[in-house]
Amino acid sequence: MRGVASSSAAALLSASASEAARAKAVEDAAAARAALAAARGDAAGARAQLREVEAALMQRQGLQRSALAALETVVAEVTERAEAAQQEAHRTARAAVHEACEAQARVAVLQVETEVAVRRAEAAEAQLLAVREAAEGGAQAEGSREAEGGRNATAAPVMKT
Repeated sequence: MRGVASSSAAALLSASASEAARAKAVEDAAAARAALAAARGDAAGARAQLREVEAALMQRQGLQRSALAALETVVAEVTERAEAAQQEAHRTARAAVHEACEAQARVAVLQVETEVAVRRAEAAEAQLLAVREAAEGGAQAEGSREAEGGRNATAAPVMKT
């Protein structure tokens, strides 16, 4: 009996150990399932964050493309305005040079006209002086003749007497 009791105790012990092992295995499996569920939840959260980061990155890239396109447009407009301003500056400079040349030509013409007018005035003044001298010379000559005629007239009666 002792052998039967011993084997029954061993079987009980063995069943109890099996039961404990099975309970431990169930517990470990439940913990593993919980860890797996948590890992799946973490993975799902990481995937959601990754999608958000990708969406933000794509949005940022879109904004960068839009900003780059806007910048290219502004650069093109500024370049066009700068070229137009440069062309206008060249036109203005050419017009200013043309006007300066015309002004120099007018000044040269005025200088020549002034020189001609001065020479004419000098010639007219010289003629006027010559006419005055001739008129004064003629008046003095007449006065001399009259004076001589008067002396002769005065002298004649004296001589006659």
